[in-house]
Amino acid sequence: MIQKIVQIVPRLPPYTDGEGDYSLMLAEQLLEQHNLKTHFLVCRPDVYSETTIKGFPITVLPSLTTEAFLSVFPPMLKILFYNTAITLIFKEN
Repeated sequence: MIQKIVQIVPRLPPYTDGEGDYSLMLAEQLLEQHNLKTHFLVCRPDVYSETTIKGFPITVLPSLTTEAFLSVFPPMLKILFYNTAITLIFKEN
């Protein structure tokens, strides 16, 4: 079974952001070393409009509401917290 990791970040490169930069490096290493795929959820629609970065898909949260947040996810199996970022792991259908 392939697992996918969703990383929730305020923004991604080219913006300089410690969480976004780190999350992208983490995604590259997880793919290379463990074949884990990453999908990014960007929480700042006002600053980000790309749909992919280095081959990883991006979903931009349309608004900062609970409904918008929950609308982009399938049922979750496990939630892991790392530093100030949230990583969600779920089964691929």
